[in-house]
Amino acid sequence: TATVPSGASTGIYEALELRDGGPRYKGKGVQKAVENINRIIAPKMKGKDVRFQKELDEFMIFELDGTENEWGYPKAKLGANAVLAVSMCIARAGAAAYGLELFEYVGELKDTVFDAGKLDVQRAHRKRYKMPVPMMNVINGGQ
Repeated sequence: TATVPSGASTGIYEALELRDGGPRYKGKGVQKAVENINRIIAPKMKGKDVRFQKELDEFMIFELDGTENEWGYPKAKLGANAVLAVSMCIARAGAAAYGLELFEYVGELKDTVFDAGKLDVQRAHRKRYKMPVPMMNVINGGQ
């Protein structure tokens, strides 16, 4: 499972959240995004190897969604919230496949530049990790 952050930011460089509109949750419901996961993304991802995070992310962004504008790939067809939720689930499943904690797995993906063949479980367990420094947005222009 995965929880996906939601924000009010609507900058031109941002990926697009798919919202339902209408009266439910003041238009901020995400049933359309969930439907895209269940009907479009999940059937195409079934049977794929979760150890290939980058390839699966790119498959969702470029093949399944395919939207592009002058600033990048906004994920406007499926919704960035749908794509991110599935990507996060893939990461959790990849970590479980190697018997690693999610933070260990993400660290290994970074260190191996997403090369699953170079991922080293023992190295991940030996490594010393530091807690990230929290950052917060104090002034915000959202609604």
